[in-house]
Amino acid sequence: MNESMNRTPGHGDDNAMPDHSKKKSMGGSYGRFAAMIATSTVIMYGLMYLNTQEFAPA
Repeated sequence: MNESMNRTPGHGDDNAMPDHSKKKSMGGSYGRFAAMIATSTVIMYGLMYLNTQEFAPA
C-alpha cells in the first residue's frame, strides 16, 4: 500500500500547523491595539460632530 495513504492530514507536514515560534513579540501587538483604539476614537468623535450639524432646516 502507498505510504501517503496511511498518513493522517496534518501529521508530519511542516505547513499543516502554524509555527508559533516565529510569532512577533508582544510589544508589537500592544502598539497595534493602541492604534486600533486611537482610530476608533477619531472615527467616533467625527461621527458625533457630524451628528450635531443641522444640514438643512425643514
